Amino acid sequence: MNVSASTISLIQAHLNPDVEGLQAVIANVKAMTNFGYTDKTNPMH
Repeated sequence: MNVSASTISLIQAHLNPDVEGLQAVIANVKAMTNFGYTDKTNPMH
């Protein structure tokens, strides 16, 4: 598959904000979930 570097960087420029935004949402959900269950399941915190 011959894809030029400029095409790859252009695709990444479009994908990266979406990926980073999705990862931020997932991180927030995990943080809220962990916070919600911390007192019950993790006596160290």
